[in-house]
Amino acid sequence: MYSHKTESKIPTTLQQERSTPAHSYIYISSKYALELIEIFDDQGNLYEKIPLQATTYYALDIRKWPLGVYTIKVTNNISTLKRKILKIR
Repeated sequence: MYSHKTESKIPTTLQQERSTPAHSYIYISSKYALELIEIFDDQGNLYEKIPLQATTYYALDIRKWPLGVYTIKVTNNISTLKRKILKIR
């Protein structure tokens, strides 16, 4: 399910503690409608907030993000998932 070359996928049914490396896109999918994606930097500050409506798939473009560790919080109409992402070159 995860490609470590140019993209990462975040199924909303899994949760891991270690960072998933990615450098261009993060593909987020859910069997339930996605409502909100929030990205936090390694200091816990809100980096980006993306409200969504009635979609079960989203491609998050991270090509312009600075290198570092981010926490992505994905909320659908059933639950919330947090996942750490390591932005690489």
